Amino acid sequence: MSTRKNTKRNTFPAWHPDFRVAEDLPDIKVVRTDFLINIGAVGLALMIFIWLAYREATVYGLENDISTLQAEQSRLEGDNMIVVASNTRFMKRKQIFDDLDKFYDIPVDVPRFLADLARLRPSDISFEEVAYQELQQTEQKVITRTYRIFLRGQTRSLQLIDDLKESLIELPYLQNVDDISEGSNPRNPTLNTFGFSIEVRFKQATEKASS
Repeated sequence: MSTRKNTKRNTFPAWHPDFRVAEDLPDIKVVRTDFLINIGAVGLALMIFIWLAYREATVYGLENDISTLQAEQSRLEGDNMIVVASNTRFMKRKQIFDDLDKFYDIPVDVPRFLADLARLRPSDISFEEVAYQELQQTEQKVITRTYRIFLRGQTRSLQLIDDLKESLIELPYLQNVDDISEGSNPRNPTLNTFGFSIEVRFKQATEKASS
């Protein structure tokens, strides 16, 4: 009899859970962990989708811009070649113009000077060198030009060198020169002459270098 009564009593649930058995305890969490994981996964997926969509839209827009620019480049290529060819012809003609401008802008008329030099030369003076030179120096985008006349030769009398120098100074286009200087007078015992040199240096001219 006692066995039957115990068996029947054990079939009734306990009036409170057994805290030693975790599976039997009620779930009292306010927010379930599974719910948070699902929300995070969905949010991450949406962010990745939005980023991919933005990237694809950006790439598409850039591709359209590149196509437009390439089409514009092809359209303007012919005109650009014409402009480049015109600029090349212009630069060549500009170089010729600059050379002519410098040639006519020299401070002395060289043919006239040679004619005057032949007229003023004493008979006992022989020239070995008659030079007209342009010395150019560029510094800090500024071009400095210096012009000079250089005479070198032989003479039997040193007084004739002074006479020639005085005659050059009296020429009207040489009165405003920067300097007229005379070099050394080495003796040539073989010819029984004296060497001489005269340099006429004009004032410097400056201009800006072309960029």
